[in-house]
Amino acid sequence: MYKIYYHPKVAKEIEKLEKIDSLLLKKIIEDKIGVKPTFVGKNLQGSLKNYRSFRFGKYRILYKVTKDKIFIITIALRKEIYSKAKKRLGLK
Repeated sequence: MYKIYYHPKVAKEIEKLEKIDSLLLKKIIEDKIGVKPTFVGKNLQGSLKNYRSFRFGKYRILYKVTKDKIFIITIALRKEIYSKAKKRLGLK
């Protein structure tokens, strides 16, 4: 099992979701991403090539996997997640 860490701004992103989506999100992170993060998410390319994305409904979860840790970078709609992640990570 991986240890899961969240970017400080992710809590606010979760609060903005509808109640049912936030409950589903927590279950997905614990039961899917937390157990097999490299199996469930897709590899990203370009400046985000070391990160992964998992889709649930109209939202995406962007995260990074290391040896025994998962870093949740952002949770957002598809149209804004990649630009938000790049800004949060200081990438262009």
